[in-house]
Amino acid sequence: MITLPETQDVVALVDWLEASLLTQKAPRISDEAIIDVLSEADLDDPESLLASMQQTFRFRSRTVGEAYPFTRDGSGFLRACSWPDSLPYSFMLFASLNQSYVELTYAKGRANRPAELFEHLASYAIEKYLVCEVVRIGAPRRHPVPTQFPSALDYTVDRLGEIIGHRDLEDHASGDDGVDLIGWRPFGDLRASQAIIFAQCAIGTDWRDKRDGVNLDMWRQHINWHSPPLKGFAIPFHHQSGKPWRETAIRAGIIFDRLRIARLVPPGALPQADRRSMTEWCSKTRLPQVLKLNVDL
Repeated sequence: MITLPETQDVVALVDWLEASLLTQKAPRISDEAIIDVLSEADLDDPESLLASMQQTFRFRSRTVGEAYPFTRDGSGFLRACSWPDSLPYSFMLFASLNQSYVELTYAKGRANRPAELFEHLASYAIEKYLVCEVVRIGAPRRHPVPTQFPSALDYTVDRLGEIIGHRDLEDHASGDDGVDLIGWRPFGDLRASQAIIFAQCAIGTDWRDKRDGVNLDMWRQHINWHSPPLKGFAIPFHHQSGKPWRETAIRAGIIFDRLRIARLVPPGALPQADRRSMTEWCSKTRLPQVLKLNVDL
């Protein structure tokens, strides 16, 4: 197992369990072993914590479905497949461990690669959910989207068939004005007035500060759409339900968290190029960092 996170948050504890299962040799962790670890860490009421972990585990299993790489095995938890066979779930789990471990936070540009890979993954989820086309307009932009922001806007407006806004704003060659992905569902008649979504992606510990990042009033100056668009917010971790979920939905729009994305984009739906890139980042960058957290029991 890897070391426990410094929190009793049940979402973080289940992430700890899953990361341990994916990185250790043994495919199974018993309930008894979990209670022992929780007790040794002097956490309050290990039995109740385990019960909450089991409940969260069941919720993840139901929500993700067949793409969930874990299962219950009697009085324990079992790894159903290896992490390379459970992309994209495993990639998102590894990428989001920065939420619970200081050792795994991103610094000095280290978030750039996983952030871009996650944006690809989120774009596939939005495509599947809305049955739409998606342009990744977030920086750094890749071909065929132009590098310069004004040119990228021209490219996107042309794809959407909408109207260019007044653009009476400060000039920006770089950046993305808070939007990483733009999706739209055309009718096939080359006319405007269609379902459009402006989505932001966030993988850092400052994700809460980004929930207000998509300013539709500002974006109306870039793209003068005919019908009001939706907003979306994509994150690689399991977003807590209840009040936190409601606040994020109100501030940021439709939530695409790890569970929803993994259900929408199972391993077989991932393009080969993205599979290679995610596997490389996990194996060469993230796994060595996670394995340093291993503890002997």
